[in-house]
Amino acid sequence: MIEVRHDRTVAAPRSAVWAVLSRFDRIAEWATAVDHSSLLTATRTGLGATRRIQVGSMVLIEEVTEWEPETRLAYCLRGLPPLVRSAVNEWEIVTDGQASRVSLTAHVMPGPRPPTRVAARVLARRLGATNAGLLADLVHTVEGTTP
Repeated sequence: MIEVRHDRTVAAPRSAVWAVLSRFDRIAEWATAVDHSSLLTATRTGLGATRRIQVGSMVLIEEVTEWEPETRLAYCLRGLPPLVRSAVNEWEIVTDGQASRVSLTAHVMPGPRPPTRVAARVLARRLGATNAGLLADLVHTVEGTTP
């Protein structure tokens, strides 16, 4: 498993961070990397909620696998190149005084053959860079600041 983690402090309580993250189908409203998002399930929140996002020419399907209000949100990503068995993004929110500490970790499981491990590491780094941008966008949205 390859993990790429980014952390930021948000000058807001966990409830404010969760208010943005929990609108699962509305990521395109605050994430500059996401061109479009739409819900694919009748379930808007919680386990099983699934969205389709478009990032440039790439289309990903993301399904919620963990949903702990004001604490954790994780979702699997489908539509990545087949060199990975699985990829999951995991958001964690922890109270830090009057602020919140938010982390976003990409968990990437490489394919079974050795050449895919190197390619999966490159993909994990790219996913991590995208996640760093998502985290920065979340902070700006919650704090009401301009990036």
